Amino acid sequence: MNDFEHIRRPFQSSLKQVSQTAADQKAWSQSKGWPAIVESVNGSIVTVRLDVTSEWTFPPITVPLAGPEYIRYPIKKGDAGILIPVSVSTGKISGLGANTPPTLDQPPNLTALVFEPCGNARWTPPIDPQAVEIYGPNGVILHDTASNSTVTVAPDGVTITTGGITATLKNGKVDITASTSINLTAPQIALNGTLTATDSSGGTATINAPVKINNKLDTTGPITAPEATINGVTQSTHKHTGVQPGSGTSGGPTN
Repeated sequence: MNDFEHIRRPFQSSLKQVSQTAADQKAWSQSKGWPAIVESVNGSIVTVRLDVTSEWTFPPITVPLAGPEYIRYPIKKGDAGILIPVSVSTGKISGLGANTPPTLDQPPNLTALVFEPCGNARWTPPIDPQAVEIYGPNGVILHDTASNSTVTVAPDGVTITTGGITATLKNGKVDITASTSINLTAPQIALNGTLTATDSSGGTATINAPVKINNKLDTTGPITAPEATINGVTQSTHKHTGVQPGSGTSGGPTN
């Protein structure tokens, strides 16, 4: 068609333009997938901007984050992903709209979308490609629904809490606090290092088994025992040789 064809045949030209405009409007009315960048985060809802080059200016869009309730991703501003279109309104399932099931009507473009994080070739390689790797800027928190048991992996240490027990691994130390007792059961238990036992509540240490000390024993308090054998001499029944009256000095102890 030359430049003057629409003058000679205005109806056909106008009809074509109207049809093209209607087709364009229909195409734009349908939801599309878009690359997007996170602008802000509110729980499991994100506000994003379209990451496209266009003559039009698109407004920020608030959409739900793809993923289950039981895994929370540390999405932050600047994270990239894909806006996935949905065929009907997501207002009910996302909590962003009325609490009624959607109709089958086609939702307007830029409304029924879900943000899905997208992989990137510039990410840090995984530690083990065959293992599940979980991490976040502030670490990882694992817990049951009621948070009765929690494992917190932070940049400065690991903390485990459950049933009145708290174990902290931090700064080269391991601290374990239990509300009732701590039981260690094994054929052999080795303690390598200086052992310090304190009880600010005034309790006592009880050992229900023979104790063998292969080095000296220093104490700042008295030792109380029903019996003791020192250098082969039984203390409760020992005798002394060379007993002298008055201020004399007797001999050493013997059995």
